[in-house]
Amino acid sequence: MLALTGVLSALLILQARRELDHYNREESDLRGQLKDLQLQLAQREEFLDRLENDPAFLDREVRQRLGYAKPDEMIYRFDVDPLTSTPIPGYSPAPDTPPKSPKPAPPKSATPSKPSATSSHSTTRN
Repeated sequence: MLALTGVLSALLILQARRELDHYNREESDLRGQLKDLQLQLAQREEFLDRLENDPAFLDREVRQRLGYAKPDEMIYRFDVDPLTSTPIPGYSPAPDTPPKSPKPAPPKSATPSKPSATSSHSTTRN
């Protein structure tokens, strides 16, 4: 009877040890996730602080992310990087750009005009 009690006790201790190891691994994983989320939160708080307190940063973000321009500026959008001739990832025409319709053929005496380019880069007109 004592041997049976000893075997059962050993099995219970072994099971408890496995559960403890499992929960220790889970805790470690959750602590890693918490650390990543705390870092992400700190980055977002810094970004928000800069938006609220740095007018130059706010201006740059509004221009780049929303495509805004100042009244004396014109925005050009390119589907290809003009310096490297490589496609710009994630390029999409501006939402207010009407769909392109076929242009009528120019009269024979007229010289063809160059197609206009568009870019997300801003330049100031003087």
